[in-house]
Amino acid sequence: MGDVAATYALSPSRRGAMSVSVPSDLNGGRSEFRPGDTVVLAVNTSAPVTTKWNSAGAMDRYGVSVEETTDYILVERTRSVSLSGWPSGPVSVVWLAGGGSPTTVHRREIFIRDEVLGLLSATYETTRILYRLRNVRAAGRVAVYFENADGESASEILEFADEPEAKEVWIVVQDIDTRAAVEGCAVSVDGVHVGDTDADGRVYVGETAPGAHDLGLTPPSPYLSQSEDGIANDRFTVPQ
Repeated sequence: MGDVAATYALSPSRRGAMSVSVPSDLNGGRSEFRPGDTVVLAVNTSAPVTTKWNSAGAMDRYGVSVEETTDYILVERTRSVSLSGWPSGPVSVVWLAGGGSPTTVHRREIFIRDEVLGLLSATYETTRILYRLRNVRAAGRVAVYFENADGESASEILEFADEPEAKEVWIVVQDIDTRAAVEGCAVSVDGVHVGDTDADGRVYVGETAPGAHDLGLTPPSPYLSQSEDGIANDRFTVPQ
């Protein structure tokens, strides 16, 4: 999955007029979701939301998020330019270079009286309406849909994935030259001591999630410590 665990789609009749996203800052930095997780959705719109729908769980509104945004826009002899977001209040437009032509703002558009060259800044507040998607019980795709009072709509497809299946893991410690079993080596995984190796150089770790894990080894004398032996033996990977 990408930075957001979703693909993006909007109503073709009013494309770009309304949007819905899954912002990582409102989801604890997560970009992947499992069944049972609560997902925060942010709806950007200039009109009240009238319809909300999803295909798999419960969805409710629980707040708003207000942010100040500044756009820097290069004007190249055009009579209008677009803001990157939906302003929820007044827009302050300042010519930073060139330009100088009077401007007016309507919705997301800045209209410029004359055809000029210049750089302007537009500062405004944007309001995101926040919803929670909850109680998704099974892995798969979940569609969400929103519509506002202006007839604009936005939809999104969220991907919910099952937890990867854990695997049973044994660690085997051997002499690097003779391949003889090393008994009595203390073993830790991800900072947790799991046991000491037996006469066969083995210790049972238990069920371990797929992915990379830290491995700590404290061997008996005369073996060097893990930090001194120069061997790449401080991590292991459990396959999917």
